[in-house]
Amino acid sequence: MYRRLLWRALLFYPILFCVALILFFLKESAVGDPVLTICGSGDKVIMDKRTYENCVKNNNLDKPVFYIDIAPAFIPKAELRKVFQKYKRQSLESLLRNCGSWELVQNLEEEMTEVLKWTPDTSPDLIIALKDFQNRYDKIQSPDELSFLLDDMAKVLPESNLSTARAFQKEMLRLKPSFASFMPKISLNGWENRFHYWWKDAIRLNFGSSYSGRSVNALIGSSLKYTLGLNLVSFCFAFLIGLGFVLLAYFFENKVRWIHTLTSFLFAIPRFWLATILIFLFANKALFPDLAIFSLGGFVSKALPKGGFAVIAHILEYLFLPVLCLSLGTGIFIFKHLQDKIIEEKSSLYVMAAHSRGLSKSKIFFRYILPNGINPLLTIIGSMFVGLLGGSVIIETIFSLPGLGGILFSSYQSNDWPVLFAFCFIGAIMTLLGYILTDLLYLFFDPKLRLEGKNSAS
Repeated sequence: MYRRLLWRALLFYPILFCVALILFFLKESAVGDPVLTICGSGDKVIMDKRTYENCVKNNNLDKPVFYIDIAPAFIPKAELRKVFQKYKRQSLESLLRNCGSWELVQNLEEEMTEVLKWTPDTSPDLIIALKDFQNRYDKIQSPDELSFLLDDMAKVLPESNLSTARAFQKEMLRLKPSFASFMPKISLNGWENRFHYWWKDAIRLNFGSSYSGRSVNALIGSSLKYTLGLNLVSFCFAFLIGLGFVLLAYFFENKVRWIHTLTSFLFAIPRFWLATILIFLFANKALFPDLAIFSLGGFVSKALPKGGFAVIAHILEYLFLPVLCLSLGTGIFIFKHLQDKIIEEKSSLYVMAAHSRGLSKSKIFFRYILPNGINPLLTIIGSMFVGLLGGSVIIETIFSLPGLGGILFSSYQSNDWPVLFAFCFIGAIMTLLGYILTDLLYLFFDPKLRLEGKNSAS
């Protein structure tokens, strides 16, 4: 068992690295220009060239994506990275894949820049048309699209100005990269790449700034304590619910059928639906306070001088309904797992021997059956807590609790990727720690594993 713990600890870093790799490339594949998202307020923001380049350099967007680049030999990744605009870089790479000649693409780019340039003497209407043509050209994906653009430009500009560009476009249609030129070329980028910077910060739990300008760590840290507290209380309450149903099924054997029917019905109720019903029935000033104005921190700071019991009473008053929503399904899940093992243990020889010695039913249950029946539950206790944490996001949003739920929901609505990926990364860490906790609980509850570990160590 100790070897297993050591093996899990050694695998912690590689697994976390793979999770970070997946999250990073999901972030990289997000639609839109990251510069406009980070330093602007949307795709329609017009930024001057210096501001744009400063944003690129400050966020390492001019660095390679990964430690290695794998691309066809005719695609110069280093040259393309000098084009800061993401959509423009994609356009040039697409044209290059069609013709296979980087020199031809560069010549076309220089010619179109010259054609679409205007002077102070240019009329306002022509400037508007040229800007529109420039936007279309920056997103060209093929020589055919370029042909349509040149035809539209010919209606505004003299044909003589477009003759060179048309020649380049026809040359692109004629040239086709050979099959051999698509053979991948591998180039090493070293440590100076975007993933390395992102991973180096993530492993230190430094997730940078959100798109709203606030620190991601500050956003998460201010609410994490509420979410963890809510989930720890809910997990303990869920265990009590599961154990309570197990006791009912054990001591009232003639009612087992009804208990299983009730628990199956309660387990099938969705949490968000149960939360809505509880708010509708009980969330009023006669039974529970108005949930929409919940401010736990403010109350605690004011109530502390009055005594700890007032604080505890107020916290329980606000948290009873959300804890009930979170713990009910998990408690029944615990009951289902415990009940199957307890039924198996009841027919064991050592239980029959205990009955023959005249031990009471309750003593047999708590001394023999429950300690042996709880072992299968330990295999899923880590994943149960992580699942409970994920479910609390919805419950916190419904009950207006100041936890991670509201932040995650607003980040999802605003496509705030740094916050979303920080949540995913922290969730992965908690999942891995949950499995290590499961192994530690096995060592604590199962003496055979401790003896086995000592014997193997000696």
